[in-house]
Amino acid sequence: AGAKAAHATKVLNPKSDYWNAEFERYAGPWIMGPVMANCVRRSNALLGYASAFTYSERALREEKFADRMSQKLFTYKVGAAILSPTLFGGLVPKPGEGPSRENMEAGWLRVHGRASCDDGTYLTSTYFVDEDTGYLGTAKMLVACAVLLSKGANKTAGVVTPAVGLGSA
Repeated sequence: AGAKAAHATKVLNPKSDYWNAEFERYAGPWIMGPVMANCVRRSNALLGYASAFTYSERALREEKFADRMSQKLFTYKVGAAILSPTLFGGLVPKPGEGPSRENMEAGWLRVHGRASCDDGTYLTSTYFVDEDTGYLGTAKMLVACAVLLSKGANKTAGVVTPAVGLGSA
């Protein structure tokens, strides 16, 4: 209704790389971090996880210096293409020019979740995807969402997040 949400989310995504002692690697900003933070912020506002919720995410960096630099260069290329597609759009693949099936099947993603609760409880989780999440994994998620929607999972209307629109389904 246009009112300010009662459940606020403070976003603490890192602005630069730092040494992460838990994983004994460098960690830092991720290009999708602000997008994901907005999704979590909106979900908290609509679902009310907590009145004072803090969220952050970061990407663990590769261990070898050359690999870290390659990772940074990739992030800069994608960022430049997003910010100015006319000037930098040629830096990223065009539709149909993505990775080979072999590369996609060799890709992977590991997500480490951490939560500190007000009562002192500390929770950890790890989620592993054994293929490229940019193509194969995303396609599977889109199909799963379509199936859920076709079965009536969405009981809301308007602009909502997946957590709101699909619920626990």
